[in-house]
Amino acid sequence: MQVMKCKFLLGALMGVSLLLSFGACTPSSSGGDYIVSGVLPDSTADGYDIYLVRQDDWKRVDTAIVQGDKFVFEGHVETPAFCRLHVKPGLSSCLILEKGEIKLDYTKSKYPSGTGSNDELARINQMEDNQMREFNRGMRKAIREKKGVMAYKEEYIQNVKKQARELFREHRDDAVGQYLLYSSYMNILDDEERKEVIQSLGPSLQSSSRVQYLQKQLNYQK
Repeated sequence: MQVMKCKFLLGALMGVSLLLSFGACTPSSSGGDYIVSGVLPDSTADGYDIYLVRQDDWKRVDTAIVQGDKFVFEGHVETPAFCRLHVKPGLSSCLILEKGEIKLDYTKSKYPSGTGSNDELARINQMEDNQMREFNRGMRKAIREKKGVMAYKEEYIQNVKKQARELFREHRDDAVGQYLLYSSYMNILDDEERKEVIQSLGPSLQSSSRVQYLQKQLNYQK
């Protein structure tokens, strides 16, 4: 009996450990304190007020002052939200405002990092960039060789549509999913595919202004 009890306790501890490690790898789904720090490519915005704006309702959620080539936002967010950071004309970024330390270094990349959702956002954006570069190379080759242009374009579209459906399944009710609603992954879908995606979304995205706008568009086109 003692051996069986030890085995049971060991199994329970291993289960808890797995749950904790899984939770550590998933994007944050709760609110908390945040720090958004950034390095700009130069100091031409020194002294500027810069803004974090929530995409869904264009509400300004935080303001910071650029000091030299750096800035810091600090605050508290109740739930993660897809936001845009406006620095100056021609220089802006999208990020997920959530608990944790979010970093932007414009001397290296235009994408945020540091938290689960922002790392995922950067991965998706980088994937989009790579796909577009590959598509442009393929199209130039097809045009140069004067063959297969339409077939190549259709294959590309179908591949991106498949990827879009997979991404929306993974992010059906979170702030990354909100970003996807504005991205090329939504824009490339046809009307029926958009309807299917919208119907599969969770309650918070269903109630977002972006989904309501897309639904009005789809209803208008009937």
